[in-house]
Amino acid sequence: MTMSENPNMPVLSLKRKHKDNFPNWFKSNVDQLQLEGDGNVVTDLTWLARGPSGFAVKCKRFVINGFRFRTKDIDNEKNTQNCGVRVTATTTNDADVTYCGKLVDIIELDYSGPRKVVLFECEWVNDRGVKQDELGFTLVNFGHRLITEEPYVLASQALQVFYAKDLVEKGWHVAINIMPRDLFNMGEMHVDDGETYLEGDVQIADHVDVTGIDVDNVDEVRANVPPIPVNDEHEIGGDQGYESDIEHEEHDFMFED
Repeated sequence: MTMSENPNMPVLSLKRKHKDNFPNWFKSNVDQLQLEGDGNVVTDLTWLARGPSGFAVKCKRFVINGFRFRTKDIDNEKNTQNCGVRVTATTTNDADVTYCGKLVDIIELDYSGPRKVVLFECEWVNDRGVKQDELGFTLVNFGHRLITEEPYVLASQALQVFYAKDLVEKGWHVAINIMPRDLFNMGEMHVDDGETYLEGDVQIADHVDVTGIDVDNVDEVRANVPPIPVNDEHEIGGDQGYESDIEHEEHDFMFED
């Protein structure tokens, strides 16, 4: 179904039709290509066309792309923050648009066997809630929520940000990009210690959650605000550190049916 075939149909209605019809269209086309012996139909494409099983796993923490994510409700109980998400999408005009939000749920879909897809459900901020300040920092206001029927992104697309309260503009937060844990800054040369890893993938399938790790590698500083004292562990979180954090959190792995 295309716009040229339905010139009188509103664009929004056409998009909904595409969304509703795509799963069946995708499966029937892949099945037809298989019957014709098309060698381009790989196994992964076949499983995707069949769709996920009726079983899904939800968890609270996940490791991917060198980041350790944690859902917003877990962050609300902590002095530290791991729920900030940033995603860059490409529009139909080939323009890049960056979305900022908070992670609210982690869902793993089972496409049979080891083929699993992890989705992040996020609360996104709309255009009115994102701006640049005079120093080039991205400011986010969570009072401007994006209303959408599709709050999900692939976990593999997600980058992590830390939201620091802006001391100049009330209600706004500075979105600070976090460096992946497996990426080391060696001056002018960046060395990636292996490929990005999906540590949570196998463990979640076995119903073992990976613990979150707290942010301690932020090196951006705003120069246009006065410094304020920080009271020991209250602001920065006393459970920082990879090994100690794992030992501390091991008893509180959480899953939902």
